[in-house]
Amino acid sequence: MGVSESKTIDAVGASPPALNGSDSVSLSSLRSQFTSSKTMSLDQATLGSARFRQEERLRGDLRREKRIRQQAMDERIAAMKDSVATDLAVSHELTMDALEKEMREDMEQELAEMERESLIQRRRTDANGTRFAPQSPTRLIT
Repeated sequence: MGVSESKTIDAVGASPPALNGSDSVSLSSLRSQFTSSKTMSLDQATLGSARFRQEERLRGDLRREKRIRQQAMDERIAAMKDSVATDLAVSHELTMDALEKEMREDMEQELAEMERESLIQRRRTDANGTRFAPQSPTRLIT
């Protein structure tokens, strides 16, 4: 049998045993499934259009889901940034308070040391008898 014959297998008479009965398929119908014209039927066009719309809906759903996930991620990042900024501000404030306290303690120690030195110097001058009290004008003239 040649490749270009379009007769049915039953018509040729040499049909294989598996194709006998109601399961027989004609070569022409089998060939027409693959070589039919490129025009679509209304059902095929409707089905293709429905698939296209469904695909577009899926793409839209994916874009929407991606946008929602991105928004949620952006919100989480903004919240983390705010938290870090707050923690940094608190840490800065604590550092400044500690520095101020340390400087005040140093200044108080220096002031106390200066007062002690001043008292020691005053006692020394009182012990020597020379005092830095103002002298009377009469003593200056003589």
